[in-house]
Amino acid sequence: MKRNFILALFLLFNANIAFATDEYIEEFTSFKETFKAFYNFEEGLNPDFLKDEPNNPELNSHRAILRNCISNDIGHLYSLFLPIFKKHLTLNELKRLRHNLGTDTGRKYIKFSNGEIKESSLTQDEIIFINSSFNSPEMEAFVTVTDEIVTKTAVLTNEFIEYCVNKERVAK
Repeated sequence: MKRNFILALFLLFNANIAFATDEYIEEFTSFKETFKAFYNFEEGLNPDFLKDEPNNPELNSHRAILRNCISNDIGHLYSLFLPIFKKHLTLNELKRLRHNLGTDTGRKYIKFSNGEIKESSLTQDEIIFINSSFNSPEMEAFVTVTDEIVTKTAVLTNEFIEYCVNKERVAK
């Protein structure tokens, strides 16, 4: 009887971990959609180096694979970011951060950060809200996430390229 109880607790615990993981992925998906106003990864991954070059069909073929992968498998790139987010932000912190960025004031903060609006166009209440919300532990953790992603950009990009090339190889 005691063994069955322990087994049941273990199964319940594992089920809750799986649920929490799914909930984090769901929240992360919502967060990245909210965050697109600040930085759009898809647009950031379409630089000039992916354009075709005359007289270099082999390179152009490789670039076509990458363009296709960016268009169809951007979710894989986000999955490479996920462990970094999980390392620094709990589910509740990620929810609060997304909520703050999704408010009218949060959107104004994004526009202010992007230089689209001037501080003079913000009300005193908006400035107070922005300062309190974006000097929060969640925002500090997000800055750490961003720093780590920037530091690991080359590694993450190479992992994504390798994924794209391997996927194309398997498809053939």
